[in-house]
Amino acid sequence: MGMTGKGAGLKTAPVNDVLAALDSAEKYYQENLALTAKSGDVNHFRNAAVQLTLVKAFQTSLGRGEVQSSTYASSLLGNSLLS
Repeated sequence: MGMTGKGAGLKTAPVNDVLAALDSAEKYYQENLALTAKSGDVNHFRNAAVQLTLVKAFQTSLGRGEVQSSTYASSLLGNSLLS
């Protein structure tokens, strides 16, 4: 069921491209959170927090798991639900 031979090398480049796109998305959502926190729009903040959490989850599922990622993502979700 696993991938062997030629197929294994083909998956590497697209994953790196996806991770690069997720890095960009993460940066923009973090900037969005900072701007939204200043404006006080709770619904917008919650939406941005949920989207950033999804980006973190996708990064983790693709092998880029940082030590604080799960804590960061869960605190963003928790804070967004309290709003």
